[in-house]
Amino acid sequence: MRKHVQAPVGPASLQRHASLPVPRPISLPRTRKRHELSDGESDSENPNILYRALRPTEKPVERGLWPPAEHDPRRTAAQHITSGSRAKDKGPWISATRSRKVAAAWAGSGGRIVKFKKPKTGTTYDMTNPAEAVAVFPSLAGRGMNSAKASQEVLIRTHVLPANILAMYSVTAAPPAAYREAKTGRDPRVIALRTRTTTASEPSPLLLTQDYPPPRHTGVSRKRPHAAINAVPN
Repeated sequence: MRKHVQAPVGPASLQRHASLPVPRPISLPRTRKRHELSDGESDSENPNILYRALRPTEKPVERGLWPPAEHDPRRTAAQHITSGSRAKDKGPWISATRSRKVAAAWAGSGGRIVKFKKPKTGTTYDMTNPAEAVAVFPSLAGRGMNSAKASQEVLIRTHVLPANILAMYSVTAAPPAAYREAKTGRDPRVIALRTRTTTASEPSPLLLTQDYPPPRHTGVSRKRPHAAINAVPN
């Protein structure tokens, strides 16, 4: 009978195990239970496509996306998240989300959202990815972390170029008849969805009407307005 020999546990053994590839944590976009009235979430599966609720003064097609001109470059990503969008002191971070529905909820009726490609260079933190979120909140816990994860938030430092902008939408409240009509898909420029601002609230019906790019049949030029690479925010 062959005797069982225990593998040595020492420097050589530890080195061999340490050299094995470590699986990279995957990002999980859905982080809260789906409401029975929700339309579901299928637009957040691509981690390189992001959405943002726009400030009234933002012009993403012409200028790209920038933090406010008066921002403090010393503010950290954690401070940006915990202080919220209403904070008086702004940092160098641009808040976005992997979810179109979350962006629409942030914008609310009368607001606008933009769809864009995640920059390939620069500093970004996808808060649904533990490997990236740990750099912002080392404990991966706490109110700020939970809020950012639930919102599928992605932070981008400094700016997003106009070339990354894919589409822009106006957000309006959807009366029942308009919501049903939009759900038929007859007008490809209009998206109907239900979204909520908190987990305790019921989803509200909203319409997203595409403003950019303009439809082909109108004769309006689809060319992007001239935008300087180093344009500064207003």
